[in-house]
Amino acid sequence: MLRSLVGSEMCIRDRVIYRLPFVFLLRYYANEGQFADNSTMYTDRVVSYDANENKFQIKEIEPTKDGYTFLGWADSPTATSADFISGKELTLSAEAPMKTIYAVWIKK
Repeated sequence: MLRSLVGSEMCIRDRVIYRLPFVFLLRYYANEGQFADNSTMYTDRVVSYDANENKFQIKEIEPTKDGYTFLGWADSPTATSADFISGKELTLSAEAPMKTIYAVWIKK
């Protein structure tokens, strides 16, 4: 029998059941380049108690790599063309809540 409902916690017969959140992670890997803070990975993280999916907007972050021009982001570290550019949406589901996208480079 339901005794109370408070926030994301339900008390049933003196036992507490917590609703676990969905954690969605979109990782940007500089792929032999680096970001302005000298890191090689940037992670965009969203925690949700209600969503079965989350839409990320590709960030306007551009890594640098000496002698190369940044083209955008791709699913593969060996890609030669970009699948994602800043501003485009990418949806992650609860079944596949984590994804890494890789910087795509072309030699100057």
